[in-house]
Amino acid sequence: MNRGDAIDHQPGMRLSSRMLPAIILTAVVLLSCRSWSTGPDVISITSTPSAGEAEVLAQPVPSPTADVSSGAPLPGPSIGGAAELVGPVLMGDPAGCLTAEAQAELDSALEMLAYADHLIPLDRPMTARLHRGAWNAYTQAYDYSRETALSIAVDDVKNEYLIQRMLNALHVAGFIAWLRSSNRPEQDLHILAVALRDPAWAESEWAPYIEAFWQAPLSTPSGDPLVRPALKLSPCAWMVSGGFAPPVDAGWWPTDSSGWPDYASAASAYLASDTAQANEVARRINWLGSQLEAANTMCGPLVWSIMNDAGAFPPGIGAWTAGARVFWLAKPSTNGRPWSLFPPGTYRVYHFDEALSGFDFNAWPLYPGDFLYTYSAKDGFDHMLLVTEVHPDGSVYTVTNLVREGEPQVVTIERALLVHLNDPSAGLVRTLWRDRSNGRTGHAGFDVFRWDWMEKDIAGLPVDYTVQPGDTLGLVALRWRTPADLIAQYNELPPGASLSAGQVLRIPPNPAP
Repeated sequence: MNRGDAIDHQPGMRLSSRMLPAIILTAVVLLSCRSWSTGPDVISITSTPSAGEAEVLAQPVPSPTADVSSGAPLPGPSIGGAAELVGPVLMGDPAGCLTAEAQAELDSALEMLAYADHLIPLDRPMTARLHRGAWNAYTQAYDYSRETALSIAVDDVKNEYLIQRMLNALHVAGFIAWLRSSNRPEQDLHILAVALRDPAWAESEWAPYIEAFWQAPLSTPSGDPLVRPALKLSPCAWMVSGGFAPPVDAGWWPTDSSGWPDYASAASAYLASDTAQANEVARRINWLGSQLEAANTMCGPLVWSIMNDAGAFPPGIGAWTAGARVFWLAKPSTNGRPWSLFPPGTYRVYHFDEALSGFDFNAWPLYPGDFLYTYSAKDGFDHMLLVTEVHPDGSVYTVTNLVREGEPQVVTIERALLVHLNDPSAGLVRTLWRDRSNGRTGHAGFDVFRWDWMEKDIAGLPVDYTVQPGDTLGLVALRWRTPADLIAQYNELPPGASLSAGQVLRIPPNPAP
């Protein structure tokens, strides 16, 4: 059932600045949701497989510089609020935190960094990524001592979710860690790591970086505009007892992102009844940042926007957090996107060679949040769409951009019936998208991307999860969209229990919709 190997981008082509606008516009037309395929119309025909027979595509491999187990936690919640004790239940230590005595045995910032390397073994460890000095935006000077602040290069890390894991490891090793870009050629994208060692830190020139971290989950240092928001962790117990951090209540982190996202409500904000409205929605998404966006090429950015608004992305930073553009011009069979943007162990992709129009969705049903990429042949277009609703009567809906060829071309964004399990003639896959005059899609097969937490709930079975450095019950709850108190109860843990890296938790299922 394999379609073949992914095609690498070819280096070495030089383009003049005068050529770029034309090339960009050509790419918009030829490589988008309405990209008319010119290749041979070759379709590998198979019968509809059961769930067990569906081909699970190889998930993207972590970058060669990392050896990390699957299932690690990721991106962060959009929340605010002060980091102060507002209730009697404190959060447990993030996994990997040391006792106060063990932390004191780390005699220097470099020893602390070595401990962080121990937590996430890398082919190129963080100790080998050190810049000569760390830039302080408040003093406008470099600190070359390596006694308090370290600068760690990460501009070469291809899989950006690994940067979040590095930040997590640095945190539990005793650093305040910030991801920072740079306008200085000697330091590109890097992590600024400020060691929590000196009890008189409030007198330090690095104090603003420490204070800003605990102000709120999304706060950044006001005097350093190059710092990028990233997932923050709650403090280790020794940070609080040593006066480096305030006590943080469990409410500082949300634990209510459980259950399935409401994709239908999120998608309703993007509906458009005519071409002018649809183009206005495309410009509002603004994935190019140039107001050149058009509704007939917006299928990927539209899916990203719905998923983002519904809170469907995993917690932490990764390539997907860069914005809707990362889904634009995606094609898994050639550039790996959008599947390759996400960490292994957080999703599965099922590939089917059978044409979408003839597929038996009774045998392999769709669920809200399923992300489809449909492949075309020489008389069609590739497309991306998200399943937003599934009803008991067998109707399956999506909100997507629909292009109807004619004079003029008409583009709308509609809540449209994708397929009806009890009516084989109804739905886009049986009508509009199998019409040669309008352009077909899915007749060369399709992929279905599905989060692992969905698989857990669909199967109705618990799954085992290996705790990663930095994990708390609240963060695991976000990762698996399962209430933290339910996870604790299921594993016979007290509320707010501390976790240990490598510990195995059993995550119970939620009812599937």
